[in-house]
Amino acid sequence: MLVGSELEFRLQDQGIGVRTIVNGFGLKTMRERVEQLGGSLTVDSRPGQGCLLRINLPYQKQWIGEKEWKKSRL
Repeated sequence: MLVGSELEFRLQDQGIGVRTIVNGFGLKTMRERVEQLGGSLTVDSRPGQGCLLRINLPYQKQWIGEKEWKKSRL
């Protein structure tokens, strides 16, 4: 989903949730890559309420013609 000048990705489940998020290899690697791209990664979870992973990445459009827009590459 495009939110202003950011691309937002959300992944949510309705699982059992946890009190503490453990940043293992997968989350650590995802966070590093997202930050390299100038974005942010957050994970929110509460017992009995599932988990929400949110990634926000900067997104810019560049004018390339009278009526045409070009998406910038991440």
